[in-house]
Amino acid sequence: MLEFKRERLGGGVSFSRVTDKKFKSCSVKVAFITENSYSSSAKSALLFSILATSNAKLPSRTALTEAAEELYGSYISSFSSRIGDYVTAGLECGFIADVNTIGKEVISTKAVGILLDCLFDPQLEDGLFSEEYFSLKQKELCDAIAAYVNNKRAYAIREARKLIFKGEPAMYSDYGSLEDATAITREDLLDYRRYLFDNAVIEISVSSDGSTSDCEELIKERFRPFANRNVQDITYRTNSPLKAEPLFSEISESMNQSKMVMAFKSDYEDIYTVKLFSTMFGGAPFSMLFENVREKLSLCYYCPSVYIDTKGTMLVDSGVENQNLTAAREEIIRQLHQAAEGGFTDELLENSKRFICDSFMSNYDSPYNMQDWFTAQMTRGTSFTPDEICDRLNSVTKEQIRDCAASFRLDTVFTVKASGEAVNGQ
Repeated sequence: MLEFKRERLGGGVSFSRVTDKKFKSCSVKVAFITENSYSSSAKSALLFSILATSNAKLPSRTALTEAAEELYGSYISSFSSRIGDYVTAGLECGFIADVNTIGKEVISTKAVGILLDCLFDPQLEDGLFSEEYFSLKQKELCDAIAAYVNNKRAYAIREARKLIFKGEPAMYSDYGSLEDATAITREDLLDYRRYLFDNAVIEISVSSDGSTSDCEELIKERFRPFANRNVQDITYRTNSPLKAEPLFSEISESMNQSKMVMAFKSDYEDIYTVKLFSTMFGGAPFSMLFENVREKLSLCYYCPSVYIDTKGTMLVDSGVENQNLTAAREEIIRQLHQAAEGGFTDELLENSKRFICDSFMSNYDSPYNMQDWFTAQMTRGTSFTPDEICDRLNSVTKEQIRDCAASFRLDTVFTVKASGEAVNGQ
């Protein structure tokens, strides 16, 4: 039986517990959350990738990896991603439940101990992070940022966000700019670690079979001094304001296929009705955009829709031949108007409910997925289970979908227009 509990430890630190006795493995995450910017996203990604390599007790990546592997293949890794106007980054560890080890050996506290040592007692050289690991991880970060430019689809979405969310923290990418990443020094990174420990909202989560009480207490003990911090809660959902007039912007790149990103904004309150609508509109292989724009009219190679609930924004990104750009844009808009007028079948609505619920229900199979599920719930101030959300979705009516579709307005159209031969055929 699945259980979820969340408690505030004070000082902007919260502790969440996802428990299901069927889980055979366990996951622990410590996330530091701050407002996004080029600088903060780059520093967060670089900082935690370095912290995951070693600590003062295990002063090399080899030593740390071997120590984790000896704990039945446990692991320590970093993560960094964007939640609307915020960047969340930190460390996580995974390990099998103690009950499943040989002789029920207790490894949970050992694995969590390694993670905590990486956070609180990092390996330093002359008071700074290892120059070797710093240089290695900085290069990896710069390579990841540069890869956005080579992946034209990802590049188009990244550049579109700068226009869609102009003036908002959500305009910045997950990893920041190449210039900011290159400019980071070891001194900067150590200062940023102190800044996070003093100012970031901290979300700790444990997903397990319920046998992790000892390591949970270990975690709480290390974070107890943070209760004295003056850190305010975050409001994650801040809908992006609709532009007075739709913005049309175009740039040219040497490639074979143009990329078009369209943003539609809405203040519709029920995000799950919107998620269902987005699935109907372009989020499934039987959606309105797939069936009409791609299959029937052959106006694009792909044109899925995705809803960013923290910003009240739906994106449709397309791969389109130059001669079809205008027709594809107009047909996508026409399909939205058709949905707003109720021009979709009951079969599409029911198939979309099954499609999205199948996806939601699959989260139950993994402690890691359920941990991510409740992290998303936390950003919405709710704690619904997949079952509860599916019950809500199954009661959504055609009229609600129609009203939801009618609430969306075109905000931005950004096009990267093909202007020659591409590298790697992009």
